[in-house]
Amino acid sequence: MQCLICVNIQDKFVNEIEDANEIIPIVNELLTKFNLVLFTVEPPNFYEESLYPLIHKDIKIENIWGDFYFFKDHDHLNIPSFLMKKNVTDVFVCGLPLDTYIVKVALNMKAYFNTIVIEDATKPINPNINDILKSFKKDGIKLVESWELSQL
Repeated sequence: MQCLICVNIQDKFVNEIEDANEIIPIVNELLTKFNLVLFTVEPPNFYEESLYPLIHKDIKIENIWGDFYFFKDHDHLNIPSFLMKKNVTDVFVCGLPLDTYIVKVALNMKAYFNTIVIEDATKPINPNINDILKSFKKDGIKLVESWELSQL
């Protein structure tokens, strides 16, 4: 089974990272391709008493045809055990920012799953990402563009 993990796609990050709004339509399209989707969100945008955390207003939850769950960012260490119970083998990661949270989540997931970062569905804070891309390759984390998913 495959899972899409959407990291910090929240107003805070979309507004603060250059061109981050460009990933929103790509993420919305990705939501239609997976039957299991996880959103990680950075507090304080997660409220225990609310049904959903405050993800970016243009994310179309209704595009998800399977199950979806929300995790607080600091709970990312609990995600592998959750996904193992769901028999996940492949994890696809998208979201913000590439050069911090995506790296952290991808490295954590790689210890347990075949991990793929969807490069055009991420944006970095620092545009110089060559070292990050090299480290992904060294660590066995695949990089793909969203259009390549139909070929995997």
